This record gives sequence, structure tokens and C-alpha cells, in this order.
Amino acid sequence: MTAVVEAFGVIGSVVSLVMFIPQATRTWRFRRQPEALTGTSRIGMVLVLVNALAWAGYGIGTAAYWTAIPSACNAPLALGVLWLLRARRSGHTSQSDRQEVRHAQRQPDQRAEDGRALGEA
Repeated sequence: MTAVVEAFGVIGSVVSLVMFIPQATRTWRFRRQPEALTGTSRIGMVLVLVNALAWAGYGIGTAAYWTAIPSACNAPLALGVLWLLRARRSGHTSQSDRQEVRHAQRQPDQRAEDGRALGEA
């Protein structure tokens, strides 16, 4: 395989990783707020996973390992996002998660009062 062709594979694989990082980061940031994850598509995440596995398989099969490495990073990220979406959409939240969401949904003046009450105790 020529260096130019391999460079295209590396660029495609790296761009796939860079494109997915903001979605993975946003999903992690809002993991305790199921309503904030409603716009995240499960089908889209499955496609990211399939894309990552395809690029990784191509990279390994052609010995273009620099192409496979970024894709090997995307696959666990996609699985993590799918797991968080499944857990949050099916209601598998811990008691502390539910308390944090309720606290975040309160009005700012209510949160300030709660904080003052905690500080006085």
C-alpha cells in the first residue's frame, strides 16, 4: 500500500474519532440528566460503533495500524455512550442521581436557601 493511500486511511480514522469526541463528552457531562440526552440517537451511536469496528478491521487486515488505533478508541466510547443511554432512558438511576437531578431542577433561589440551610446545620 502506498504512503498516500495509508495517509488517507489515517486521516479518515482520526477525523472519525475527533468528530465523535464532542458527543461522547456531552453524554458523559449530562449522564445524570436523562432529559438532556433525549437528542442523542441510539441508531447514530450504533453506526459510530460499526464504523469504528470497520476501520479497526481494515487497519488490522491491511497492517495499517495507525488507521486502526483511533478507531479502536472510538469503539469503547460508543459502547459507553450506548450504555449510558440505556441506563438513563430505562430509569436505572441511583438515589443520589435522582436527588442531584431534583436539586438541579429547582429554582436558583431555592438552591440558595438549601445551601444556607445546609451551612447553618
